[in-house]
Amino acid sequence: MERKAAASKLARRRLSGGQDRLSALPDDLLLLILALLPLVEAVRTCVLARRWRPLWTLLQTLHFFDGPVRAAAARFGALVDGVLPRVDGHGVRCLRFVFTGGEANADVRRIASWARFAAQHFAGIHEFHLCVVKPSLQGERLRAQLGDAPVLQLPSFNSAKSISLYLKLMATVAFPEAGTFGALTKLTICRVRFSADAAASPGDVISSRCPCLEELMMVKVTGLDVEAPRLNTFHIENSFFLSNGAAASISAPKLLTVIWKDYCPERTHISDIKQLERLIVGELLVDFLRLACAGSHSNFHRILKHFRRTDKLDLHIPVHIRDLLGHKYLMEHLVLPRCSELRLFVEPNSHMFGTTMLPLLRTCNGLRELHLHLHGRKVTQHAFLLAFGRIHQVG
Repeated sequence: MERKAAASKLARRRLSGGQDRLSALPDDLLLLILALLPLVEAVRTCVLARRWRPLWTLLQTLHFFDGPVRAAAARFGALVDGVLPRVDGHGVRCLRFVFTGGEANADVRRIASWARFAAQHFAGIHEFHLCVVKPSLQGERLRAQLGDAPVLQLPSFNSAKSISLYLKLMATVAFPEAGTFGALTKLTICRVRFSADAAASPGDVISSRCPCLEELMMVKVTGLDVEAPRLNTFHIENSFFLSNGAAASISAPKLLTVIWKDYCPERTHISDIKQLERLIVGELLVDFLRLACAGSHSNFHRILKHFRRTDKLDLHIPVHIRDLLGHKYLMEHLVLPRCSELRLFVEPNSHMFGTTMLPLLRTCNGLRELHLHLHGRKVTQHAFLLAFGRIHQVG
């Protein structure tokens, strides 16, 4: 006992005398420090001392970033191959791959093998993110025209709660033929093209193999046929405006938030929503040009007719395009869903503010609160009085 006490006292003296105090910290604190470092730097700490050698293998977040430096990007694959087998698979909670160097680093076959390894060995993984920031422009255009993108087979992550894919058309994604995403609550898909030859379509997988899905975001993704009984947040953006003959079907009665910044196909079916809290709708310039030149209604009309009531309604109105077209703005006969709070994001242009806003306000039954966001110009007192006076007359 006396020897142990003396040894402990000696150790304290050494620490207080400017020795390695950092290594004396508990593992939890050291892991917090390592988590703040780039992964490659965290791995290099294993050479500092024997105390540091196994620490990086206990990291809960593995963020593989190929980096802007060519020398670092060239060693990216070797880094991933060296790290994945050595970490404590039971402790990994988040796995991220971010590629900035294009196809030179984002090899689809290697990515698929890394994803399979993670799905098989990281039993407690909660998040999986795959992002290709900058594929080569020439390769992207070629694949978009010829459709010759390689297939990325996505494995089943049984424990993952969040999955995000941002591929810029670098690969064609195929969901697994079997298996479920039983814990998945959040799915983000951006610029992903799905394989037409896959055994399971995205809609089938989302509808039948993601029973806990609560948040779904789709950006520049074609095809939408979803049945999700627990879905509460849905975001669709730039997915239909270039798709001829597209159709959309959404069955999600528990939706609370809908963000629709996209073209609305004529063949659109949205099931009854029990209590929608927020609806955000944005008009795309491309959609408006196409619809207005064809003499059709604004895209707002197509979207809003599927929603009868919402607590909060946000409308992003590009009124400035009226001058580009020389046509009468096509929102004057628009009927808004019943709402208590309305947010208008507009770009006032000469006399268009009053002629566009007042017809909208006449349709606002039950409106109690109005927020005006006027881009490029301050809201004058006259504009506020005019708007709120109209609300009082309606309400």
